[in-house]
Amino acid sequence: MKDFLEYLQQQWPLVSEHPFPFLITFALAVALAYGASKWRHESIIQVLRERLDAKEQQLTEYRNRPSASEADQSSQAAHPPKIEIHTEQAAPYQVTEVQAAQKLSTVKIGIKNSGGKALSNCKVYIEKISPPTNSLGGDVLLLDGTGFHLRHDDPEKLVEVAAHWGNWDQFRFSTPASGTFYESLQYMEDGTKRTFVIRVSARECERSALFSIRTDDSKRLHLEFVNYTN
Repeated sequence: MKDFLEYLQQQWPLVSEHPFPFLITFALAVALAYGASKWRHESIIQVLRERLDAKEQQLTEYRNRPSASEADQSSQAAHPPKIEIHTEQAAPYQVTEVQAAQKLSTVKIGIKNSGGKALSNCKVYIEKISPPTNSLGGDVLLLDGTGFHLRHDDPEKLVEVAAHWGNWDQFRFSTPASGTFYESLQYMEDGTKRTFVIRVSARECERSALFSIRTDDSKRLHLEFVNYTN
């Protein structure tokens, strides 16, 4: 700006004699400078808008993209129904506690829907007991607390299989109490190791597994998984 003023001062005699050409030239120069500046700023604004639109599109795609857990659940839900049966020689599957001043040993299994579709009206049966108990309840026993539903994303369902009171020399499977005299015939003597099949039956599918059960010297129950039978 300083240089321009010095130049204008040097050329003032000529400018004063011919002002119109100078004014026209000046106006054209200003217009060209303004146009160039406007074009440059519009170009910058256009680039920024394009970058902003691209970021907004990426953000929208990220929001609409399913999470890893949702993708896993969706993939899992597409699988056919399947039942897993599990137990361990530790809590919460095998527990010894004191109730009413008596030691109570219980054994449980965990049932998991490892397939896709939900399992409905799941019932757990004891069958093929060897040596047999000769129970009047028949060869197939329904365990208590069954008739439940399991989705593929539900936690493992614990079902009690058998219980042993410390003041008894017998144990029994955890079938619903019948309230009759014949219920006592379902008790089994300590010292005899038995095998039996646990069958988990749902409307959608079923699974059976062979287990063994025994008591130790402390009258604690031990339940062991042998193998699946189907």
